[in-house]
Amino acid sequence: MARTIDPGRFRRRIEIHTNTPVMDDTGQSTNVFGLATTVWGAVDPVRGMERFEALQVKSMVTHRITIRDYALTPEDLLKDAEDTTIEWQIDSVLRLDDQGARYLEVWAKEVVLVP
Repeated sequence: MARTIDPGRFRRRIEIHTNTPVMDDTGQSTNVFGLATTVWGAVDPVRGMERFEALQVKSMVTHRITIRDYALTPEDLLKDAEDTTIEWQIDSVLRLDDQGARYLEVWAKEVVLVP
């Protein structure tokens, strides 16, 4: 049975920052994250743990974030629009289809920045 998504739960403002590689003065490529858009979403804490899968270490997942469909990649970064010390590093992005409405389920690791 498919999980039903309630858009009424989308109560957090989430900033989507896209990763853009740029050349610095020395000719080296560096990654710069720029704000692409701000969306409403649902952020649910989950338990995750580091595990070995096919002899590769799988990172710890701490949150499941649900938003409306957007061109999101694992190289992008999500930030809390109200609390600037919280950001989420994307582990995986799943596309969901709930009665014709498109949503994304993002599994991510929370990073708390020290001010």
